[in-house]
Amino acid sequence: MDAAPILKLDGSHPLMQDVQGSKFPFSPSDLLSDPDFESRMSQYVIRLRFVQSQAVDLVEQQPKLLELVQSAAES
Repeated sequence: MDAAPILKLDGSHPLMQDVQGSKFPFSPSDLLSDPDFESRMSQYVIRLRFVQSQAVDLVEQQPKLLELVQSAAES
């Protein structure tokens, strides 16, 4: 990610609150004009949506899974 100081972006995450922020300037226009960044964000969104769909499936199947575990524990 050559278009932006990543520590500047990561600094907004709650787990990074105790880490000193980036000393480099951040320009959103530079970041948004970078085709490599756009491609990486596209890949990230695709992966995120995949994981979200898997999480929805898991939550929907959770009652059946718990029933199977309970049944196995009782036998």
